[in-house]
Amino acid sequence: LLLEVGADPRIRGPGDRTALHLALEAPGCTGEVLSALLGAGADPNAKDNSGETPLHYA
Repeated sequence: LLLEVGADPRIRGPGDRTALHLALEAPGCTGEVLSALLGAGADPNAKDNSGETPLHYA
């Protein structure tokens, strides 16, 4: 995982989405991936450019 080499899960991409937003919309996302992102500092309350948090994607 990129987190192991220092990737920042809080960086935002297109649509102002974070890695957590993207993970939750991906088919087959596992609890292990979500736990790793959250453990590395991903913000579950981060809003995208539509005002949605990762929880809206779940």
